Amino acid sequence: MKYIALTGITQKAIDEMVRRGLKTFEICSPHNFIAILNVDVGDTVFITPIAPEDIIPGTRGVLANVEKKSIYYQKSYQQTAHSSEETEHLSAKLQLRAREYSIIRDVQSATLDRPIMVEVKKISYFDAF
Repeated sequence: MKYIALTGITQKAIDEMVRRGLKTFEICSPHNFIAILNVDVGDTVFITPIAPEDIIPGTRGVLANVEKKSIYYQKSYQQTAHSSEETEHLSAKLQLRAREYSIIRDVQSATLDRPIMVEVKKISYFDAF
């Protein structure tokens, strides 16, 4: 099966999701934000700590189910003695439930408007991780 990939996620956060079974990730990076726009609650995603430009067949990661998804604007204010500035950021929260370890068989690279798509196989007990 083909899945949307979330890449560059810290290994510590992935390990916590696997250990606890469920974790909410806050996503701000543009390449992952495009991916989130293309997933819905109930979908399965592939999540890996590897940077998007380094994704190749053989890359290992975790399949996870999307439990919750929210997209929101965040405002921040910066003030100095001489000026103040307001900025807005589009962010997303994605709650994921760990499913199983997997390894990429094939990669369809992302474009500016499309996420990275990967075809994966499950890692069995006998495969080295």
